[in-house]
Amino acid sequence: MKKILIAFIALLSSNAFASDWGGKTAVIEKMYIYSTSVIIVQGDVYAGKAGCNNDNKWSFYWDQLDPKVADRVYSALLAAYTSKTPIKPIFHDTECGPENAKRFTGSFVFD
Repeated sequence: MKKILIAFIALLSSNAFASDWGGKTAVIEKMYIYSTSVIIVQGDVYAGKAGCNNDNKWSFYWDQLDPKVADRVYSALLAAYTSKTPIKPIFHDTECGPENAKRFTGSFVFD
């Protein structure tokens, strides 16, 4: 159990260091769910470190996430969208996603 916990903490730490935490907390305005990708419109303008489009969208490909993680991400995004709960998405710091939008890492913060 201790080895699993250490591995989990190392995974989270490596993800945090390779991520762009500069986005701001805001309500999701629109969600476009496609078979291969997701586009989220959120009312904050932030270009991101990767140099993606400087608009209020962020995105990701389903296949970049483990299927179980993708299910949890979808559920959390849908819950945040329907309840108008502000979230802070964490972006990839060197890559853009679909439509050259900021690429979501699969992690976010609820304030």
